[in-house]
Amino acid sequence: MENRIKAFIEAAFSTQSILDAVYIGCKLPDFPEAFRETLIHLLNRTNSSYIDTWDVKSALMDSNSDIEDSAQISFAYSQCCDVIVTKDKKLLSRDVPSPMRVMTPEDFVNACRA
Repeated sequence: MENRIKAFIEAAFSTQSILDAVYIGCKLPDFPEAFRETLIHLLNRTNSSYIDTWDVKSALMDSNSDIEDSAQISFAYSQCCDVIVTKDKKLLSRDVPSPMRVMTPEDFVNACRA
């Protein structure tokens, strides 16, 4: 499998992912203003959408017990994503519909630079 990522990147974020990032970020002793500004920057330049009822139903019917990850995979598939970028170890080991891939942020950046 080729590791190279297309030169043009279009990103899609689920609103749940943004809220999860804020939740984690707010637990830091000094929630950095730069983090808030980065999220606003991303939201102004990318697609964001909600995980809809179809994604939740699909996740509930999935044999995997991690329903939240299954919903994220369903969302990514419905958004025609090529890559899911995550640090979630369980999600990194999940099978996803081809040609979609799951990568760590580090692997994604390295693939973009290749």
